[in-house]
Amino acid sequence: MIHFKLKEIKDISPWGSEGKLMLHWFALTDSYYWFKFGDTEFPKYTKEINIEFNQANKPLYIDYQFARFFWDISEILRHVESPVPDEIFEFINSVDKLELFQQSLKDWLEISWDESEELNEEIYDEAREWLYVRKLDFGYLVGGPELYFIRNNDRIHIYWIANYKTENGVSFWQEARGEYSCNYYEFIEGLITSFKSFGIGMHKQISRIFEKETENVEINREQILINQNQFDDLVSSIESKKMLYAEEPDWKNILNRMKRVLGSNYNL
Repeated sequence: MIHFKLKEIKDISPWGSEGKLMLHWFALTDSYYWFKFGDTEFPKYTKEINIEFNQANKPLYIDYQFARFFWDISEILRHVESPVPDEIFEFINSVDKLELFQQSLKDWLEISWDESEELNEEIYDEAREWLYVRKLDFGYLVGGPELYFIRNNDRIHIYWIANYKTENGVSFWQEARGEYSCNYYEFIEGLITSFKSFGIGMHKQISRIFEKETENVEINREQILINQNQFDDLVSSIESKKMLYAEEPDWKNILNRMKRVLGSNYNL
């Protein structure tokens, strides 16, 4: 489900300023990573964008700390656990419908919103928030893609929209849009397997950094081990379903708000 390649320690830049350099647990998770949805690897940069940025020999995958990726996925799982009811899912049961839903929200703001904070909170936020808490955050990337995880009954539906381009018209991402679905429990099992594999890799990474002599770079061994244990504990809580899940949304209220926002585009 999730694939990764931890960087070698020699390729990880210490954090801080000269004289106060350090390598903490977060820094040691520096990796290349991506999902595999069926035969599709996502997110994956185009060769053209790597050439544009003079990085032709660099892997085409996200280059960032895996810890951030893991924390963000863990957060959306708190919401994805609650299935979206059929009567709401029908509005977004394909990537085409998802984009129509997004456009309808924009249209409502431009045409129907009276610019009052009260109406924004009571109508607009209620109509959209349930969806956006199921969106994986890639805000730390330039031109980051949109990736949504929607559970309906016992299936997980995954949609991506990644059409960002440079001023020169060079596309960042190989897959501009798409969708994938599978059994929800198999999806969770795949995530857990990936997280455990990453945990094993990190234990090896930590052993290597502890054995390595580092000059002028602080290594807080105790804190690194604490952070690794926190990672392992969170993975265990996901596997045992003991993590703190979000409250079940008020789907009836959400549906009512959605109909007020979307009526003109959906003939409601």
